[in-house]
Order: sequence, then structure tokens, then C-alpha cells
Amino acid sequence: MSETKEKLLQVGFDLIWDSSYGSVSVDDICKRAGINKGSFYHFFPSKADLVVEAYDAYWQQKRPDMDRIFSPQVPPLQRFQNMCRAIYADQQEKAEKYGHVCGCPYASVGSEVATVDEKIRAKSEQLMNTKRKYFEKHHR
Repeated sequence: MSETKEKLLQVGFDLIWDSSYGSVSVDDICKRAGINKGSFYHFFPSKADLVVEAYDAYWQQKRPDMDRIFSPQVPPLQRFQNMCRAIYADQQEKAEKYGHVCGCPYASVGSEVATVDEKIRAKSEQLMNTKRKYFEKHHR
């Protein structure tokens, strides 16, 4: 993946998670990333396409943590305690970075635009279901 595309994904995800999907424009993303608008549209047909790909990239970063937290070698109750600790640490880090708790990126953006953008709704639902399966599969 190109450095420019990675930068757009990270900046877009961070800006939207910090604020909201509706309050962040392609111009905002490009300005923060230091990348021209033409480069944005070279990689993404729309802001929604960036969000869908950024969701996937974020999940790929978080997946090893989920695999570790829900390892079969860890007792079931400890798995849930570890998950709560991880969520708390992640939210604490975001609060220090942005000055407020950001919540779940999948739920917040998914619920904001679920009725107006099918791509984002479907991706949000897919990733929430993937995460839910960790809890269901590893509860024994």
C-alpha cells in the first residue's frame, strides 16, 4: 500500500472517530494529511469508500489483540476482564489525544450514517458481528 493511501486512511479514520462522519469533509482529511484532493480521489471514489477501507485497516490492527485476549489458553472470565481493560486503555488513550472519549468507531459512525450509506452500514455490521463472535465463540 502506498504511503499516501495509508496516510489518508489513518487521518480520515482519526478525524471521523474524533468528530463525526458528517462533520469531516474530504477537504478536512486532505488538509490534515497534507495531501491534495486529486490524490484522495485517486485512491477513494468517495469519503464513504475511505471509511469502509479504514474500518478494515483498523480491524486488521486490532485483530491480533482480540486473538490474544480471547485465546483458549486464557480462562473465560479473564478473557472478559482483559477485554474490558483493553477497551478502557484504548478509550483513555483517545481521551488524552482528543480531549474526550470517542466510543466505538464501528458503532458511532455506523449508527450516524446507517440509514443513508449502505456501504458503511454493511461494513459496520460486518465488523460488529465479527467482534461479537469473539464473545460468543470464546465464552466456554
